[in-house]
Amino acid sequence: MDSQGIKIKLQSVIVAEQDVLRLQSQIEHLQCLEGGCEEQQDYADLKAELLAKIEKHKQLYRVAQKIIDSLLIVKRGQRDSEKTRACKTILAERYLNGKGWSEIAGLINYSERQAQRLHGAALEAAAKAAQRKKKI
Repeated sequence: MDSQGIKIKLQSVIVAEQDVLRLQSQIEHLQCLEGGCEEQQDYADLKAELLAKIEKHKQLYRVAQKIIDSLLIVKRGQRDSEKTRACKTILAERYLNGKGWSEIAGLINYSERQAQRLHGAALEAAAKAAQRKKKI
């Protein structure tokens, strides 16, 4: 998987998070309707379907978290832990918490432009980590 594939996979988490909120709202609405409705089985089936979708979205979140955790930036034969931490923070804040570039830059004490450059490096590192894992 290349860096663009990693980015798309991580972006799906943001969409999934929005979906989870919407689905949870629908479940709450169904629970209100369940009590006085003759078609309780239809509501129970729909509720089960919504809960299954929520679980699928949670799995996407866990996959994204594993991708981020797998990052290891190597610089001249040594681990660059500061850069690795910054890259992990960028990916987590961008894709798991949905923050914008200015917020992320403030968190890691870099300019927005540098944060965006590190974002690219992080995606490349995640792609390399995925390839290494695939070979094992």
